[in-house]
Amino acid sequence: MSTEHENDIPQDENMSKSVFQTVIESLIAQSIAHSVMEHEPIYTMQEAQEVCGNLPEEGVKVLFARAYTSKKAFSHVLIVWTGNKQVDFDQIAQHLVVKRVKLANPEEVNKQLGVEIGALSPFGYSGSYPVVLDSDLLNQNEVYINPGVHNKTIKMKPDALHSGIESSASVVHIL
Repeated sequence: MSTEHENDIPQDENMSKSVFQTVIESLIAQSIAHSVMEHEPIYTMQEAQEVCGNLPEEGVKVLFARAYTSKKAFSHVLIVWTGNKQVDFDQIAQHLVVKRVKLANPEEVNKQLGVEIGALSPFGYSGSYPVVLDSDLLNQNEVYINPGVHNKTIKMKPDALHSGIESSASVVHIL
């Protein structure tokens, strides 16, 4: 079961600002309507659908990847995709004009973003990364994102998702 809270910001003075706090502060600063759903920790898109009640295509899958320009040279990229669709890494590599795109390992994700796999947010990180955004997400009535933690989900409109991403990404590629 989940509960919804409008515009909640947790206050914990012993911690540095979390991705969750950054996401919420960004949404508030941009006057983006959203609701925060609190629930038991979830780790998969299927669990998210069961707990949050969203349609499969309303779930937002976020992946952190390496975009290789040569055998050893790469830069990081966030992939923000429709939850029930397979990510086409070859299509993304072609669009980015790189040799290949490969997922970062869990340790690298945690070190770079400070978030565990399965809780990645589409924005809210201290660094600015290019984002590849699946255009199908922009056609939904609402979308559900992970905000950097396993026990909360944020529901918002697709244009709000796009605004949140644009406010923090170095560049946004829409496929």
